[in-house]
Amino acid sequence: MKASDGDVIEEKSSSAEKDEHSMVFIPTASGDYEFVPTAVREGEEPLEGAAYGPVAFVLPLAQPFVKSASNVGGGNVDLEWEAVPEAEKYEVTVDGTDIKVESDSCKATVGRCCHLVSR
Repeated sequence: MKASDGDVIEEKSSSAEKDEHSMVFIPTASGDYEFVPTAVREGEEPLEGAAYGPVAFVLPLAQPFVKSASNVGGGNVDLEWEAVPEAEKYEVTVDGTDIKVESDSCKATVGRCCHLVSR
């Protein structure tokens, strides 16, 4: 698997003798990827097949994980959570009210009970 800049991200091989081969690649970032099959035999130069792609991949957002919640008084809580790869911002919604805190960092101070999502 090659990134759009041509860098090889991952290689896999199969030595099974069969007509078709299937492999699973799981990119760790959004981007365009290209796949190039290569035939290899001992004592000979590898022979590349036609490239397939680019294939556009969008990394699914993961659920944020709260690292800590601290009571800071006055009905407020300081929250800190793990960063989610490729999240552009975070929304912390306080249950039972219309208050919504948007944050581009992994910290926020909120009142009452809350719900955290990445966007």
